[in-house]
Amino acid sequence: MKVKLLKLKQSTLSTYVRHISKDVSL
Repeated sequence: MKVKLLKLKQSTLSTYVRHISKDVSL
């Protein structure tokens, strides 16, 4: 369960970073 949560957190973080990168590009 802990690993699952960690993976979810990781994917959420990467998605967040991607959005930030997009904003910076614009």
